[in-house]
Amino acid sequence: MTLQLSLDESQSRQIAAAAQRLGIDPEEIIRRSIDSYLAKQEKFDAAATHVLAKNAELYRRLA
Repeated sequence: MTLQLSLDESQSRQIAAAAQRLGIDPEEIIRRSIDSYLAKQEKFDAAATHVLAKNAELYRRLA
């Protein structure tokens, strides 16, 4: 999939600087950021599901 993003000047400079420090393309910085976000979201969703299932009876009693 190809996406087109509009970044403000500050974001663009920060991405370019990070990419240069790491010796990778700016596009790779964005891909890694998306991967990191998705992984964190997946972990949060799993934890929330676990807590809700574990405490379902308690929540039912409190309702």
